[in-house]
Amino acid sequence: MNLLSKGKTNAKLAKNERESYIMYLSPHTNNSKGINLCINATKECVLACLYDSGFASFFSSINEARQRKTEFYINSKKEFIIQLAKEINDIILESEGKEVLFRLNGTSDLDFLAMLKKYADFDFMLTPDNVFFYDYTKIFGKVKKYSHCSDKYKLTFSFSGENIEECLTALKLGANVAMVYKGTIPKEWNGFEVVDGDVSDEEMYKYKSKVLGLKLKGNKQKKSEFNSFVLG
Repeated sequence: MNLLSKGKTNAKLAKNERESYIMYLSPHTNNSKGINLCINATKECVLACLYDSGFASFFSSINEARQRKTEFYINSKKEFIIQLAKEINDIILESEGKEVLFRLNGTSDLDFLAMLKKYADFDFMLTPDNVFFYDYTKIFGKVKKYSHCSDKYKLTFSFSGENIEECLTALKLGANVAMVYKGTIPKEWNGFEVVDGDVSDEEMYKYKSKVLGLKLKGNKQKKSEFNSFVLG
């Protein structure tokens, strides 16, 4: 069982110019031990989670595979991380110097880079110049922790509807901020430029201190009235 999936398996990552890899787990407390893999997820976030969007909404085998990975993680964390480090290293060797992106939190919000260092002696800051990491997060502490590493690991902080001050601070620290709109995406928010975050998943990596405007998608439209983080 591979932990990482090629970007072409995801409609948005498939638009990336760089070779991209992503890891999907079951989000929130969707596991046998009820461990929260998205510790700052709000009720609205859980409601609108993209876990059951895209191909996963049509093929139960996709979510079953994600659940197997999650059970592997929560029951054998060290072995999970050692395998993850091996997969990353194998991909780096195969890249032959071509730029490659890794997004380790497809539907989770964990500090995998810290775990890779702890359990597998894998330091992302020592990877070759062609290797980069990026993620969404709702954990402001993670944004602060990695703000000095933005050349190797870029974080996009997610607007929750209740964390405006943290969003502003994240932008000042150089992180991007993701905001979801059900209407027209504006050009500016609180003095910061808003760019189209739906062009590709790679937009998270391309920019610094930008608001990534995302359109509300699919059946999530029906749930927008319950979500305080959906704007416009």
